[in-house]
Amino acid sequence: MKTVYLSFLFHANMCYDRYTKQEIRDKFPRIYSAAVRKLHEHPQVTAHIDLPGLTLLSLKHHAPWFIEALRPLVDRGQVIISGCQYAAGHALCQDEESGILSSKVSMELIRQEFAPGADSFFPQEVAWHPQMPFEMNQIGVNKLLVMPTGWPYPRRVAGLDGSEVTIYPIDWTAVRLETLEAYYDNSPDGSFIMSGGDMEQLGNLQAWVDEIERLAALGKR
Repeated sequence: MKTVYLSFLFHANMCYDRYTKQEIRDKFPRIYSAAVRKLHEHPQVTAHIDLPGLTLLSLKHHAPWFIEALRPLVDRGQVIISGCQYAAGHALCQDEESGILSSKVSMELIRQEFAPGADSFFPQEVAWHPQMPFEMNQIGVNKLLVMPTGWPYPRRVAGLDGSEVTIYPIDWTAVRLETLEAYYDNSPDGSFIMSGGDMEQLGNLQAWVDEIERLAALGKR
């Protein structure tokens, strides 16, 4: 009997320009809290939540109650808080130095607020490149959450200068609720993948829990 592992990545980004700041500050924390409530209800479900530095500061200022609701999940290891660029950096307008600095600011904010040992990072809108291990090493990150194609397991990879980082694969297209059983059937024993997406577009986390329990009852764990 094989075992296939799944965890979630929720991208909490309050830096959008498609809504007004008033809408974001009022509505996003309330939407995010729906996911946090479900995680409290289902301690067997694990997740990474990545917080750009500006999002964390926005939550602290406009919704401190959300930070306090999230904290117990972090303290018991059910949720890992991951870094992201300070304010939704994009590859086309960011050089290496500014990328390192914006990422370092976010990591320091996360370490001060949640976890002094935080060491995972989701590089929003930035494709993998061979200098990433070096950049991550500069900010104390050992685990990089990116989207390689067809990776069934985490891998340790080296960059151009020999710097190393562990890649945790994300696949938001192949691993969907309606294809979860097929993903299990087609995956090797011990494989691991992350799924999820923007936290304000989470959808029905309960449906994922129900489907995972249905598969477990069939011996598909």
